[in-house]
Amino acid sequence: MTMRVVRKRPLALLAFVLAALVLAGAGVASAYALRTIFLSPGHCRNVHGTKVCARRSKPVTRTSSTTVTVAPTSTGQKFSGNGNSTLAPLTIPADGVVVHWTAQPDQFGDNSFSVLSSPNDVNFVEFDNGSGGTSGTSYIPGGTYTFEVNASATWTLSF
Repeated sequence: MTMRVVRKRPLALLAFVLAALVLAGAGVASAYALRTIFLSPGHCRNVHGTKVCARRSKPVTRTSSTTVTVAPTSTGQKFSGNGNSTLAPLTIPADGVVVHWTAQPDQFGDNSFSVLSSPNDVNFVEFDNGSGGTSGTSYIPGGTYTFEVNASATWTLSF
């Protein structure tokens, strides 16, 4: 009589190893698929061989059945000066205000202009003329401020 030897253990071990490899591969694949990328509007990037783009879009205003629009109001106050100055404390209404400013260059062509609130104010506000602009607007939230104006020449602030 001839005996036949059946090897079950190596097959079971092989099946276990294959199952582990399949699961490990799936884990790696899913971990790779969940990688987060950040794109700036208008920029593209290849992700897994696919071109992905972040489109530029305009802000969307959502409305409900009741719409309330609160716009900044003017306080009717105007300040002007030449060079650095600290203004008396100024109270801005609760809905805020848009300040209109102008800044002129000095006799050498330097046009530095910045406005910042006192560090002691509840809210801190700072704006400037960027790369030498001569006019602009900035939003100021409601509150009481002591503004410090730093300028190389004449300036105006209209609240």
